[in-house]
Amino acid sequence: MLIQMSFDDLVKQAPMTIEHYLRSVVVSVDAVFGKNYSRSNPAFIASLIHTCAMDFNTSSTGKIIEHVGGHITDALREGHVPARTLVAALPELLASLGKSSETTGGTD
Repeated sequence: MLIQMSFDDLVKQAPMTIEHYLRSVVVSVDAVFGKNYSRSNPAFIASLIHTCAMDFNTSSTGKIIEHVGGHITDALREGHVPARTLVAALPELLASLGKSSETTGGTD
């Protein structure tokens, strides 16, 4: 599956996602802890919204890795990419991943 949205569209869509998380979290929290509990505990609501976003990020990343891994596996099985070429590229790839996680602040 390919993301069809531009970066501008994704930025514009982000507040809609936050609103969806906010409304869902408020309904869920008030159902569990009682009416208006969410109003009295905004930090709790914020932490749950952050957890929703992290869960989506983790799930999305997992799907992407699974998709890419499938293509790599298919390419290796079909002989399009020699395994030694992939193995030779791993140190550089892993080093670049380490650098990108340092510049983005880790796994958050």
